[in-house]
Amino acid sequence: MHQKVNRLFLLYWPWLLIGLILSALLAGLLLPLQHKPYPYRIIAVGKASTQGIAFWYSIAEGMAAAASEFQVTVDYRSPVDESEVDRQIAIVYQAIAEKPDAIILAALDAERLVEPARAARAAGITVVMVDSALADGEKSPQQSFVATNNVLAGQQLGELVIQRVRPGARILVVSPSTRGDSLIGRETGVRAIIQDDYEVLPTLDTGGQLSDAIYYQVSQALADHPDVEVIVCLNEYTTAGSARAIRGAGLTGKVTLVGFDSSEELINYLEEGLLSAVVIQRPFNMGYLSVARTIDLLNGRKVEPFYDTGSIVITKDNIYTGENQKLLFPFED
Repeated sequence: MHQKVNRLFLLYWPWLLIGLILSALLAGLLLPLQHKPYPYRIIAVGKASTQGIAFWYSIAEGMAAAASEFQVTVDYRSPVDESEVDRQIAIVYQAIAEKPDAIILAALDAERLVEPARAARAAGITVVMVDSALADGEKSPQQSFVATNNVLAGQQLGELVIQRVRPGARILVVSPSTRGDSLIGRETGVRAIIQDDYEVLPTLDTGGQLSDAIYYQVSQALADHPDVEVIVCLNEYTTAGSARAIRGAGLTGKVTLVGFDSSEELINYLEEGLLSAVVIQRPFNMGYLSVARTIDLLNGRKVEPFYDTGSIVITKDNIYTGENQKLLFPFED
């Protein structure tokens, strides 16, 4: 009996071996068609904490949604606020030391973050920018950039001014920084629209401070320039701080305020008329797409150098339209 089994084995084993080889080859061909997790680790370095800042909270939530969908790890880190450029640089170098697959970066300073980003690329780490790009033109180490078209968004702010205020009025532009790429773009867009027909004061650079500090800075500016008729703000907390300053100076209804981004506080100001209008971004989409494009790069896919996530004007009259509700309250059912 054993001799018969051995003879059968010797007769058929070449065919069994061929079958096993064919099965292995077939499995290899079909495997790419199956959904596989992407075991990548990504460190995202934002400009500011997600605590109390709606914009960065939304960006981080968009990143988390993409991380869950694509089964990757995304670790969000940041300074407390936008005044801490040195701290952000240190965070990037710490991230490089941890050797992630990729770093997603929102540069507080378009010039000073170039070298840390170059160091990341030299270490074999993929670098994708979100919200704010790097300087250095064609030599920039960034591999893709996901953000609002900030020049266009600034032009939208400028259009809001000319729709609401007489030519020749004195205007104060309030920015959290004059060094960030996104903010430079917004200011460029605003000034392209209003510069010739209005008296525009030098930009008030608030040094990346949060709303409480901005309140005092704008209050002083209003005291120094009592003939200011318009304040144009370039992010969430300059808008909030300026609104508080206008109210504190008893200038509600006398100084027109247009701003950027959204939060529950800003929506309340819109409803009561203290804030005339805001240009809002799509930060959740921005965070999500920054992770998705990073994964594309890690998987060897071609990506575009820039992805525009868009911006939209919100006023008291259109706050509660269906589409705008989704943008203003993305985490509510």
